[in-house]
Amino acid sequence: RFLIKPAPGPPRKDRQLPHVLLNEQRNVLAAAHQVNQLPFPFENSQQFERSIQAPVGSTWNTQRAFQQLTAPRIITQPGQIIRPISAEDTNLMHQKDRSTATAGLKPDLELTLPLRQPRPHRIPKKKGR
Repeated sequence: RFLIKPAPGPPRKDRQLPHVLLNEQRNVLAAAHQVNQLPFPFENSQQFERSIQAPVGSTWNTQRAFQQLTAPRIITQPGQIIRPISAEDTNLMHQKDRSTATAGLKPDLELTLPLRQPRPHRIPKKKGR
């Protein structure tokens, strides 16, 4: 009886490492967090990787830095009606002097920075006897 041996597959990545076994299967759970194409504001992959390189969570940052990193850029009042954007609004955005064109009108959306709360003066406790 003759046995035909199949052609050997591609070499494993861990064949040069004596005590290592690499799992070469695709991780479906990790693939859900990966992007297939470059997100909008970025022009190349280096910009995108630089933006996601630093962690944002409260575990790695101070409380104040975490609040500033996660604060919304646009703040709206609850129940406030937001008018749809129109051609006049886009022209106003591109003008250098918007204050004369929108005199007396309050914008629907306001960009605000979080305000710093003053700390109350602490009175030191007296030591017990």
